Amino acid sequence: MMFDIKNLSKSFGGVAAVNDVSFQINEGELFGVIGPNGAGKTTLFNLITGFLKADSGEISYFGTNVVGKRPNQLVQKGIVRTFQSTNLFLGNTVLENVVMGSYLTHKPSILKNIFISTKAQEQSALEYAEEVIEFVGMSAYKDLVVDNLPYGHKRLIGIAIALACKPKVLLLDEPAAGMVEDETKELINIIKKVHQTGVTVVLIEHDMKMVMNLCEKITVVEFGKKIAYGTPQEVRQDEEVIRAYLGVES
Repeated sequence: MMFDIKNLSKSFGGVAAVNDVSFQINEGELFGVIGPNGAGKTTLFNLITGFLKADSGEISYFGTNVVGKRPNQLVQKGIVRTFQSTNLFLGNTVLENVVMGSYLTHKPSILKNIFISTKAQEQSALEYAEEVIEFVGMSAYKDLVVDNLPYGHKRLIGIAIALACKPKVLLLDEPAAGMVEDETKELINIIKKVHQTGVTVVLIEHDMKMVMNLCEKITVVEFGKKIAYGTPQEVRQDEEVIRAYLGVES
């Protein structure tokens, strides 16, 4: 098991953003987290990836509790995320952005430094970044400065930066937000490709159809509490999900 999340809670000013949430994510799964606006989904991601520290509960990652670990420490362990906003290195090219991502997990040993020159390491990082850019279909844009690229392209660059960190698990926070239909279709294909490489993918997304079609397991949250967990078929038929997420009386 990759993640075993137990009784996780986080409050802000007395308001519980995440309230006693428990669920499991298996290695290699394509996992979804859905719920209405303000349900606590992004707070949950922030707890898992170290951007917030839980008030209580446990986040077990391959059997080790990682609550309190900093984001950079978790990236080194293979826990990598994207954000709702396009957090790019403005003024730099697509290639330069993705190379910077590769350095987040590049920690050569002293012994390795003796035998491998800095220039060789930089060349290796550059070649890997180019592979990642090709993987997400952005090779034609690799030498362009990111600032003026279309929004959908910027979202794909954000995913490429995350992939350059060589994740074991990739957490995507509403990756399709703001995308037009064709961009969303391209994104779905990329998510499938990432998953097929063996990377565990965890997805927050408002597009329920997208999550239902992609994910193997889903957790549904409302007002910070887990209200459902299971396969898409199980979640789709859950009365609490129908009431909370679709606004239909049960």
